[in-house]
Amino acid sequence: MTPKQPRIFISYARKDDYLDTVTPKEEHTYYLDAKRSFTAQLHQVLTDKGCFVWWDRKELPNRGMDFMDELKAAIASVDYVLYIAGEAALSSKIVQYEWQTALSMCKPIVPILRNINFPQVPSEISGGNGVDMRDKAYFEPKIAELLKIIDQQPAPAKLYSVPNLPVWYIERGNDVSDLQADLRADVANPVVITSKEQTITLQGMGGLGKTTLATALARECEVRHRFKDGVFWLEIGKTPNLALRQMDIGVTLGDDRAEYPDEARGKQRLSALLADKAVLIVLDDVWEHEHVNYFRVNAPRSRLLVTTRNTDMSRKLGVTKHEIDTLTTEEGMTLISKHIGRKLDAPRPHEADERAIIEMLGGHTLAISIAAAKIREESQIPRFQQRLAKRKAQGNTPLGDLNMDANDKNFNLELSLAESYDELTPDMQSKFRVLGVFAPDGTFGIAAAQALWQLEDEF
Repeated sequence: MTPKQPRIFISYARKDDYLDTVTPKEEHTYYLDAKRSFTAQLHQVLTDKGCFVWWDRKELPNRGMDFMDELKAAIASVDYVLYIAGEAALSSKIVQYEWQTALSMCKPIVPILRNINFPQVPSEISGGNGVDMRDKAYFEPKIAELLKIIDQQPAPAKLYSVPNLPVWYIERGNDVSDLQADLRADVANPVVITSKEQTITLQGMGGLGKTTLATALARECEVRHRFKDGVFWLEIGKTPNLALRQMDIGVTLGDDRAEYPDEARGKQRLSALLADKAVLIVLDDVWEHEHVNYFRVNAPRSRLLVTTRNTDMSRKLGVTKHEIDTLTTEEGMTLISKHIGRKLDAPRPHEADERAIIEMLGGHTLAISIAAAKIREESQIPRFQQRLAKRKAQGNTPLGDLNMDANDKNFNLELSLAESYDELTPDMQSKFRVLGVFAPDGTFGIAAAQALWQLEDEF
């Protein structure tokens, strides 16, 4: 059900708003006469029916903020967006920004036909319901239809501890859509889903972007509507406290903390809690398949997504596997552009050097990200490419003698990390190397570093 006072944002283009001829001199005053403005009438009727309506003619403040920031803040504050579908709206950059912003926030968008046909509505927002208000003679009945559609729009699920996407995030082929298809297998095909089919593993070597891809999936609006009772993100790691992670879900859903004394009891409680719920649980960075089993409960409408660098995980669990690959050259170019702040359609004077860097780094996401950070600092792409080529030809790296886990061992990543290592002073290089005494995923703090480095000043 909608809130008692639905909050609505009207997205429209001015030229679609005119109900009669408006001269340039009347542009800033015509809307004062509701008989001449479609959105003025819409605003008035919806307000009279108890809705809060954000209409720029009434609500746009003069606070000195950037105009686009004002629009973004307004969209964030409402529950629904009405897209007034007209010819001018189709070519309006501002209207496009509004509905794209609404989509990014999972705000339900309801198209209202003003002077175009439904097939002309942008495909991204035309899949849902819409209201045909091209004939003003049926204005009142159409308002009732609009309010009914709004009342039936489900709110997206809440996100619990799901990280934000990095600013340099790029879409990679069909990875997200393929994962979505796996999650909704029983929706596309009405079959009974077994416990094995409820779990999906997202596998790949360290640094390829598994966590980022899982984050993108968890934030997808379709996913949030599909798993209406919540999307939970749990960090697992090598030595997790599984009962505590189970309790994170249970307490959020209203259960008592005391019901989770150990993993076995926690699994029983989650089975009872989730039996009639639809949730997505993301288990990030799982090392042992036994850890997953404590979250595989009797909840037919829920799903588990497991990110892991363990290539044998899916076989041991007997579940669906999705492997994440290295970046294509074009994806690598896009990633570099995002990192260095270059527009995607901007000229690339050193394109050949960038392609060579991506190839030398084997399309490894983290390695390319580190390389892009160095490029941003130095603004010398050809020199950077030459240094990498020389280092690779030598076949060695200052980081090559570190004891890395077999799943992490990757020369391309070392090659890129070596560039940052070389920037350190000899003293700092020494300090960096002695950090190897700390166990992976172990605790580490200022006092430990101070003692290890024999420093009097903790800063």
